[in-house]
This record gives sequence, structure tokens and C-alpha cells, in this order.
Amino acid sequence: MSKLKIVAVTFGLFVLGFFREFLFESINGHLYYLWKEQTNPYLPKSLFFLENVSYWSLYYGKFTLILLFSVLYLYASLVLIRLFFKEQLYQRITIVFFVGIFSLAALIFALGFAFGAEHEGYGVARKLIEFIQSPLACFFLIPAFLLYKKEKN
Repeated sequence: MSKLKIVAVTFGLFVLGFFREFLFESINGHLYYLWKEQTNPYLPKSLFFLENVSYWSLYYGKFTLILLFSVLYLYASLVLIRLFFKEQLYQRITIVFFVGIFSLAALIFALGFAFGAEHEGYGVARKLIEFIQSPLACFFLIPAFLLYKKEKN
């Protein structure tokens, strides 16, 4: 395994995380000002294009960003895991792990709305999504795979 590639992909996961946090925090802050029908004095200049986006377009657009960042983290995790393990089994497990957590979050979110516990459902779903939209999911899988491989041999 190439240590330089591992460092580069790991660094990429952290950069993606900082960018995701910046983007979502900025959008959430902007949503606050849009809801109050005020101008956002804190909107970063790099996100100037959000000034003319309506509240609901931005609100629902976050769901698209959630899916996009989940896919980006899945891809980066697959690349990193491929650097550690050549077996396709670990790639498939990683995909199932990410899709499973994403699906569980969506189910909890939907059940929260169905049973009048929107706030609680959203809170749990958000924590699950934040797990797969961070390096933590990948950093959980790699040691798990190493332990599995050690036990198997």
C-alpha cells in the first residue's frame, strides 16, 4: 500500500469534512435570515449566489446536498479501503454499510414525521447522516476489517 496515497485520501476526507461543515453552517445561517425576511450580513462572499435563492428552495436543496456528500464520502472511503484491502468483499461491505446507515436515517426521519415526533426523528437521523458524512465511518470500517482479517487467518 502506498503511504502517500493513504495520506492524500485521508487528507481529502478531512478537507471534504471542513468544506461540508462550512457549506451547511452557512446555509443554515442564511436560512435563519431568510425566515426572518432579513438580509444576511454574515453570508460568505464565496456563497453570494445564495442571496437570490428562496427559503424553501434552499431548505429542500439541502436534501440534495446530503445525498451528494454521502456519495462523495462513500467514494472516498471506497478509495481508502481499496488502498488497504484488495478483496472485493470489503468494498461491498462498505457500500452496504453506507447505504444501510443512510436508509436507517431516512426511515427514522420519515417515522418521526409519521408519528408526530419530527424534532426527535430529525435529531437522530441527522446524527446518523453526520456519521457517514465524516471520516469516522471509514475510520471505523478499516480497523473492523483488519480485525476480521486477523481473526480469519
